[in-house]
Amino acid sequence: MTTVKVLISAISHMPIWAVWQDSGAAERHGIELDLDVAEWALHGREARRMRDRAELLRNGSYHFLSGLHHEPYTSRAKGDKGFVYLAQAQNDWDDKFIVAPHITDLKQLEGGTVIVSSQAPCVVGNLRETLRIAGVDVETIDFSGGDRPRSDSFGWTIDAVERGDALGAAVDLPFDNMARRRGLHTLELPPVPVIHNVTICSRVDWVDENRELARSFLRSMVEAVHFFKTQPEKVRAILAEKVAPVIGITEEEDIAYLQKAWAGLLNAKPYPHPLAIWNVYRLDVANDPETSRIDPLEPWDLSLLREIDNAGFIDDLYDEPVRNPAVAALI
Repeated sequence: MTTVKVLISAISHMPIWAVWQDSGAAERHGIELDLDVAEWALHGREARRMRDRAELLRNGSYHFLSGLHHEPYTSRAKGDKGFVYLAQAQNDWDDKFIVAPHITDLKQLEGGTVIVSSQAPCVVGNLRETLRIAGVDVETIDFSGGDRPRSDSFGWTIDAVERGDALGAAVDLPFDNMARRRGLHTLELPPVPVIHNVTICSRVDWVDENRELARSFLRSMVEAVHFFKTQPEKVRAILAEKVAPVIGITEEEDIAYLQKAWAGLLNAKPYPHPLAIWNVYRLDVANDPETSRIDPLEPWDLSLLREIDNAGFIDDLYDEPVRNPAVAALI
């Protein structure tokens, strides 16, 4: 059994990683997953800082990162071509938008405060973009309300909207379900394809030196997604034990909702959608014009995933032809 060290960018990625670790998908391919989450002190270890993720991958402290959606582009723009993306677990944004009871239209957010969990382009940037597409003047909205430690309970965003401190908030699953029970409601946002959550990032040199291990790792990812989609009761049990206590949910309804929603989002074949790649690239260009020198596909190497797919490994797991969730062509 080979230990593979993974740093997860956010606790919101944990549903698939917990299932990946506990379903047997990793062990069947000779892998033991050793997981840490940025800004969370799990397993009695010191929490890794979010801003240190790229360097921790670069110096070999971890073999893979779950996330790191922008540094491979910005690093390449500075001449460092060491990072590589190998696979993408989902291409749709799963954040939900909860609002105060009196808000019935997204235009009513103008002039108010909206809470986001992070000022990263892939969080606040995508929210601003979806609201802009919906016709909202985003320049009138204060998005600075989310500066809280990442280890805080996610319920505080619901509290803030209930108190009237904010008109709305982008929340992770299943906190939209919790918010509805407490009298708030959700407003639909225009769908935007995104590179989001579990993006498998590694180092080019490590992958070159460990291609068979990297291939086994991706096979185990495919099996974990299959398990998530086809074994709902077992997945709910894993989520109840490993995820719910950490993120602060206790209701079986929320655990079932989390499983069903993620099962619908995950890519059976973990390819990135080209529109999702374009979106994350565009957000980087907006943030750092130097990145425009880098082609959107430069950091991506899907050769290992394609080998696995071409061998029939993914299709053989499913009873029906494999199709990834549809992606809205709206960016």
